Amino acid sequence: PEAALDVLADAVVAAGVADRYQVGITTACRELTIQAPAANVGTIFIGDSAVTNSAGAKIGLGLTAGQSFGPVSLRRASDIWIAGSNAADRAVIVGVQ
Repeated sequence: PEAALDVLADAVVAAGVADRYQVGITTACRELTIQAPAANVGTIFIGDSAVTNSAGAKIGLGLTAGQSFGPVSLRRASDIWIAGSNAADRAVIVGVQ
């Protein structure tokens, strides 16, 4: 059977240095792709539970508007955290089940 591709989360990121969003997806999936929608103004940063935006000490992998990261295979989606530089920006997480 063909794998199902689903939008598992569509999160608005916070923009404070210590603000981050945990990808708390409970749906089982084989791989994830994180996308920064084209309408984003700032950068979203992907990392672990200590990730910060560009004003912090532990800057994650940055994605600007229209960029994506993945697909990545992982055991737990909750190991991924996202921070942002603009409070109205979003991160879309797409998974293959």
